[in-house]
Amino acid sequence: MFQSGIVGISSLLLLCSCGALKHTTYEMTANGEILTSLTKVTENNDCMCPVGGDNGGTLVFVYSAGDAFANICKKDNPLSAGVTQMTEGQNYNVFPTYCKATDKIAFRARLEGSSSSDIYMMNATQGKALTQITNTPNQTEDHPCFSRDGKWIVYDRQPIEGGTSQIWVHPRIALVLSCSASSSSVKYSSSL
Repeated sequence: MFQSGIVGISSLLLLCSCGALKHTTYEMTANGEILTSLTKVTENNDCMCPVGGDNGGTLVFVYSAGDAFANICKKDNPLSAGVTQMTEGQNYNVFPTYCKATDKIAFRARLEGSSSSDIYMMNATQGKALTQITNTPNQTEDHPCFSRDGKWIVYDRQPIEGGTSQIWVHPRIALVLSCSASSSSVKYSSSL
């Protein structure tokens, strides 16, 4: 049995097929010209937050077991079969970022039993040996991003109970951007 579905996206269409073509997705123009064949690269359906994988390089993503816990995984090549689980345990590790220059992975971790989250980092080759980058009780730190040379990690921070969200830079706070959810104003403060 062959099933397919068509989803319109601007001037592109995605044709998803199951059955005879086994999990293959084709990107095509509105007039039917096939541009690219897309391939599913993880077997588990609970994978999210992919980062990297460009030019056949390292792909980092999250394997989630629902709301219970999530772990960081890695594929050395997006099309390879092998997957390495980089973190373990009952923590909620999400929003990874990969730095090719330093071969490091940074991510947000909410440890088991905690309501706050911090930014952690690990070596992408060895994994599991974590370095805690931030340690701020009653704060949620999220969405880390490396500078191209890997010397800086930019992330956002917000109090657990809500309030002003700020953008921070590690290892040295060079510029903090404050954005209030209740207003459209942005405040800049420098501590160089």
